[in-house]
Amino acid sequence: LPPVQSVFPIFVSSGRAGLTLLEVIFESHPEVAVAHEPRFLAPMVRQRRRYEGSDGIDLERFTDDLFGFGNFRRLGLSRQEVASALAERQPEVFADAVRCVLALYASSRNKSRYAVKSPLAVSYLEPIAEVFPEVRFVHLVRDGRDVVLAYLERDKGPSSIAEGAFHWRLRTSRGHRAGLRLGPEKYRHYKYEDLVDDPEGTVRRICEFLDLDYDPVMLDYQETAASFLAGAKNPQDHQHLTLAPTKGLIDWRSTMSAKDLALFETIGGDLLAELGYQRGTERRVSRVVVAVEWLRWQMRRIAWRIKWRLTRR
Repeated sequence: LPPVQSVFPIFVSSGRAGLTLLEVIFESHPEVAVAHEPRFLAPMVRQRRRYEGSDGIDLERFTDDLFGFGNFRRLGLSRQEVASALAERQPEVFADAVRCVLALYASSRNKSRYAVKSPLAVSYLEPIAEVFPEVRFVHLVRDGRDVVLAYLERDKGPSSIAEGAFHWRLRTSRGHRAGLRLGPEKYRHYKYEDLVDDPEGTVRRICEFLDLDYDPVMLDYQETAASFLAGAKNPQDHQHLTLAPTKGLIDWRSTMSAKDLALFETIGGDLLAELGYQRGTERRVSRVVVAVEWLRWQMRRIAWRIKWRLTRR
């Protein structure tokens, strides 16, 4: 087997929180290959017993499932490469099979270390940490009011302030609560706003957490960003990626109406405060309005789940 990395970085967020910016910064490091949203990780961790037997890993089933995920295929590894690497190393447990595949990906990028960027994983920190003791989660959080406005710029995902508020609150709190239980050895959260205000200082702090030497080339990421956009499925979702970290690209203070602000903060204001963000209004909406919006969101979640199960592969 390839040697187990002493640190396995996984970058997580609620989505639309600047995580792709963090990805290209770390992908620009000469030693690090960041796998872009390989959605196999969380689902396969939860069903890892499907692959593990008394004789080791069922490599054919593992490989079939791996290549069933379209996002994994976009990593550019051929089935023959993966099958050969697994056959050569004969992993005995699921975690070693994943490590082998990620090490192969890093090698294909001429890098010595691997990492994963996965917003989906924010809901599954503890199961992943149970399987990978060496994992360290970097949770990038962003002011939820700006996140919701970013959601609404897209044609998919939350389609209203209330849906966005519930979605942001659920995913951010799941990651944050789980991270607090895991402790600071395995989990740290960093603010997107700090990354924009002080890119070098914030990246240096993340590198220290990941036992990675900071390299100034990390902030010279425009070439990496351009390469990412050239192969992106939805490049319009990352239209500012080649810019230097820039304040004010989305700003709820100038864009969000008083009514929408009150609705968002009624739903997510307590989490905003817990993460260190100041409220913008004392106004609140009624419990009846929140309850109706919650029911609408639940119906949308059911639709999302059905669609995801049909299209995830």
